[in-house]
Amino acid sequence: MITFIEETEELLENLEQNLLKLEESPGDKELINETFRLMHTIKGSSGLVACNNITDFAHQAEDLLEQVRDDLLAVNNEIIDILFLSHDVIKDMLASLINEGHQMDLERINSTKQQMEKLINNNITVSDDLINTKHNQQENVYRIIVEFNNELFQTGTDPLLLLREIKGLGKVLEVDTVLNRIPDFFEIDPEQCYLTIEETISTNLSLAELRDVFVFVEIDSMVKIEDLTKDYQGNIAKISAGQRTSDTLSKKAKVTKQGDSKTIQEKSTIKVSTNKLELLMNSVAELVISQARVKERISQRDLNEDQQLSAALEEVDKKIHYLQEEVMKSRMVPIGNTFLRFRRLVRDLAQEQNKKIKLIIKGRETELDKTIIEKIADPLKHMLRNAVDHGIELPEERLALDKPAVGTITLDAYHQEGNIIIEIDDDGRGLDKKKIRKSALKKGLIRNDFSSTEDDIYNLIFEAGLSTSEKITETSGRGVGMDVVRSNIEALRGNITINTAKDKGTIYKIKLPLTLAIIDGMSIVVGNESFIIPINSIIEFYQPSAEEIKSVTGSGESVCIRGEYLNLFRLSKLFNIENKVLDPTKGILVILKDDRRKVGLLVDKILGQQQAVVKSLEDNYVNVPGLAGATILGNGKVAMIIDVSSLMKVAFK
Repeated sequence: MITFIEETEELLENLEQNLLKLEESPGDKELINETFRLMHTIKGSSGLVACNNITDFAHQAEDLLEQVRDDLLAVNNEIIDILFLSHDVIKDMLASLINEGHQMDLERINSTKQQMEKLINNNITVSDDLINTKHNQQENVYRIIVEFNNELFQTGTDPLLLLREIKGLGKVLEVDTVLNRIPDFFEIDPEQCYLTIEETISTNLSLAELRDVFVFVEIDSMVKIEDLTKDYQGNIAKISAGQRTSDTLSKKAKVTKQGDSKTIQEKSTIKVSTNKLELLMNSVAELVISQARVKERISQRDLNEDQQLSAALEEVDKKIHYLQEEVMKSRMVPIGNTFLRFRRLVRDLAQEQNKKIKLIIKGRETELDKTIIEKIADPLKHMLRNAVDHGIELPEERLALDKPAVGTITLDAYHQEGNIIIEIDDDGRGLDKKKIRKSALKKGLIRNDFSSTEDDIYNLIFEAGLSTSEKITETSGRGVGMDVVRSNIEALRGNITINTAKDKGTIYKIKLPLTLAIIDGMSIVVGNESFIIPINSIIEFYQPSAEEIKSVTGSGESVCIRGEYLNLFRLSKLFNIENKVLDPTKGILVILKDDRRKVGLLVDKILGQQQAVVKSLEDNYVNVPGLAGATILGNGKVAMIIDVSSLMKVAFK
């Protein structure tokens, strides 16, 4: 059942994308055929696991699509809306299988059924020519070989349901079974499936349509379909007329005999659950820690001069690094599938608000850790809602501003300096600085004497309770959401920045790490405490002279490096640590950067570069501003991992 749910979710995603394309290209025959096949597959696969409510509903939707495919109905807004409703109903039914407490919307189910019935019944009286054309489609002959997986019964699949499904595809001309898989009587396990079937059928389905019927079956079993139409060309008319053709078939068909079954090539890919990958990643992470401990012990015992030991250790390093990279790759998935899901969201919101909006998707192939993709989906969804609701204007407003009536929202993803950047760009009205300030004053988030940069004012939209919307809608106006968006992004060790211009639009830029599990960092020491700073946040290390250190009353310390003044912060003060180096000229400045600024961070000394396995502080202790987590060093000590963006917020408060 789990396999069925996962596959049907994927089919529904593809169906939704097809409907969005069909709305833009209603005359695309190939798209119509593909959409029909998707619904047919959903119907067939649900039948195999006895989900009768999905089967019956999908069958009705398939009938509607069949009329569209056969040019009995033209694709229009009404058809598209009903098909979207059908998609949503099936998704709702699927949700009830996943969550027993989920209540299906029976009113919506019945209403959608009635709408489909009305459209289908209105087209029952079609011309004789169209009916004859349908009945006179060429009959094709196929041989279907299905070798069921031994563990089939454990998935809840019944082979008998598949046989009934095949019977409904056309005329069954011949059925054979292969006996060589059946063990001796006393070795038979009643929980195992030993069935292999071969059926020859006559049908008006194309080879592609027939293959779609077996998409779900191929997950657990091996399927092979041979087109025998040419072999039986002279007997097609007899087959269509229902005459016996067993003599011909016995000559033409290559019946598989006992002990001579064909080996069907297995699929080269398998699906692995995220939990299993998580366990594997954790094991690799522990291996990295163990490796660091071995190195530490060797250095303590002065064994570095042992060439054989050094060579062996270097080889282990390479193997662990390779294993780590491969496991991380297995967790990486393209972000495009997540982006594509938002097309429906933008379409529906635009329709509700009488706006015309085009969603442009870029960077589909950009890969990101699956865990991060799952956790970033909700923040992106909320930001797109805001872009539609607050950003894009009504068509008449846009025309008055000499803009195209159709607004544009662009979703983009790309790699930058070892991170992933996601941009949400709209060409709408932009953020209103005066409105934000006024709303913040009203909510008590700032005082009248609040004096800051434009960036500081725009960043107020991430404060809880702030909203500039003049009316409350289902999507916005309550001041709830953007604060959660920022919190969720920061929980992923990311940050978000804003670039906006009045009547030009707004760009939200989200910066995320490639993975949450392991980072390359620089180990530093302050007092008796060790810290890890992510390598991609470090610009350089610098030992300042006394002349370069400046102290300004009320503004703290700064350092002048090659003519550029940077704020200087002491890590010991930020985390209230007793440090051993008080004079900046005796310590080391780590020059750090985030998306907005550079600073100098004073530390006692640098230990060196190393990989760190990130352990959550929130899960094991409490969330600490300025820290991304903790790790275990080779000497067994715990070191804190610095979150540079969060640390800068703490420093500049």
